[in-house]
Amino acid sequence: MKLTKEDILNINDYLKKKDIKFVDVRFELIDHLVSEYESLDNYPDLDSFLRKRISWCKQVSEAKAKTMHWGYQKDLWKRVLVFMKSPYFYLITFVIAFVYFQLYTILSLELFEKAVLFPFFGVIIFQFTFFLYNHYKNRLKLKLLSANYLFNIFSLPHLLLYIFSPFKDFFLEYPPLFLGYIGFALVLNIAALVEVTFKQKKIKREYKFLKEILI
Repeated sequence: MKLTKEDILNINDYLKKKDIKFVDVRFELIDHLVSEYESLDNYPDLDSFLRKRISWCKQVSEAKAKTMHWGYQKDLWKRVLVFMKSPYFYLITFVIAFVYFQLYTILSLELFEKAVLFPFFGVIIFQFTFFLYNHYKNRLKLKLLSANYLFNIFSLPHLLLYIFSPFKDFFLEYPPLFLGYIGFALVLNIAALVEVTFKQKKIKREYKFLKEILI
């Protein structure tokens, strides 16, 4: 039995009433439910079919939320690897390391610390501004699971900042280690910013597509 457009919209409304609020999750569930229903030999009433499958739908929705977070973290590391495959990455790293080595020889330890941390905090402030701008400009956060977890990509890069604070004195005793740690944190934060920007464009296209079908 081939389901009609009206049937599909009714399935979407039913899932919304059952608190499956994200459009992208509902779309995947609807695709599976429609295929399953149309493959049955003895077609039950659509409502009774949905009532039997709603517990499974909720389990899938919860599992997808967990995999979304860790999938984004995996994508962040892939973005870092993309950076590291570029020869420009090593050229820029060498130039920055050389500049900071020169600063270390002419500045006091306090000024050297500020000079190293300045670009790192600059990226953090830019990320924060970027987040606020996109959060209020785009109203996709509550409608797409992919958008809802998007800014979780920044969680790991920002964690490095929190870890640094209690060990600051230790790092400052070993300038190469200090530079290496801040350099790695900076690369991770820039990679996160690039990855979020890339995914945001993809999410906007996805939302536009789903909006035409389900919303």
